[in-house]
Amino acid sequence: MKKIIDGWYHVPGRHCASTALRDAARFRGFDWDEALCFGLGRGLGAFYLESSSISPSKWLMVRASGLESNFFESLGIPFEWKQVQDAETAWEMTKEDINAGLPLLLHTDIYYMDYYNSKTHFNRHTVLMWGYDEEADEAYLSDTERRGLMSISLESLSRARSSEY
Repeated sequence: MKKIIDGWYHVPGRHCASTALRDAARFRGFDWDEALCFGLGRGLGAFYLESSSISPSKWLMVRASGLESNFFESLGIPFEWKQVQDAETAWEMTKEDINAGLPLLLHTDIYYMDYYNSKTHFNRHTVLMWGYDEEADEAYLSDTERRGLMSISLESLSRARSSEY
């Protein structure tokens, strides 16, 4: 079965989380720009991570770590990331939401995203999922600066969502 949410919306942006939040807001009828969504998420922040057990071994992040949850908190909307250990249960929950017309905000690891061809893990990359096709083994995502919907294999999406890196 193929399901893509009617009225999906994406305009390429500059930052993964604020682009996904802007697209979700627009889908719900709010014509906000990415900068406003970044601001509502109290997105300005910085943190530094250094470890010999990761590659690259030094990271400088210039965003608030809770940008997505801050966005919803600023609007008075309850929000929490759902974490499910079992991939099959996670997929069934995903299909239920997509079938109900609800785009999903997902954290993914770009290392497992087919279209990134990344040699580096980063498991806080935020995308918005708009649909799937189980027969074609594909999920459809809007992703930052890319145009249109990106397709990714369901197996790759599962690995990207469950990365513990």
